[in-house]
Amino acid sequence: MISLLKIHFYLSRKLLFTAFLFIIGLIAIQWVILREINLGFVTIYFISLTPVLSISYLLENHFIRKFRVMPIAPKDFVKSLFIFSLLQILIILLPIGIYQTIIYSDNQIEAFELSFIVIFFTAGIASIGSMLKNYLSNPSQGTKSISIWSIIGYLFIFTIVHFFIMLIFSIMDIKLMGAIFLPIIGLIVYYQYYKTAVTKFKTAEF
Repeated sequence: MISLLKIHFYLSRKLLFTAFLFIIGLIAIQWVILREINLGFVTIYFISLTPVLSISYLLENHFIRKFRVMPIAPKDFVKSLFIFSLLQILIILLPIGIYQTIIYSDNQIEAFELSFIVIFFTAGIASIGSMLKNYLSNPSQGTKSISIWSIIGYLFIFTIVHFFIMLIFSIMDIKLMGAIFLPIIGLIVYYQYYKTAVTKFKTAEF
């Protein structure tokens, strides 16, 4: 599994580096002009979808077909892609979450604003899981099959769910405790997509 993850990171290194420079550049421009970092709700969400781009080598280099001649179990290959994408979104969102926590501790934002980061994680991981499942179900189509519904729909649904969860916990005066439930839901959805992808990839046509 470690070897497969190394391969994924190696093959997507150029796109990951480009995405990293773009994010750093965006933050630097904001800091120079505004003297503060505020990427905005939508911007952070789309940044969290960067893993969608980083696995494009599967199409560009026809790696998915080369896999057929490699001594790798289909389940291990699918698992490596899902772990790879999960690691990426954590690498992207953890620093943002730490920054949000710092400014929350300085009373610059409220608890509800701090908890927005879990919406990005949950909607992002669900969208990426959906895309991986769709692609691995039929690699011969040559598309990652991510739709506007996946991008916008999950964000809308999980934002509403999060709002009601936080509202309930705010009544009990433990608002931040409500923030732990949405990521759990997202990981469950992601795992279900993983199981479906494993099953369909074994019988997929190339």
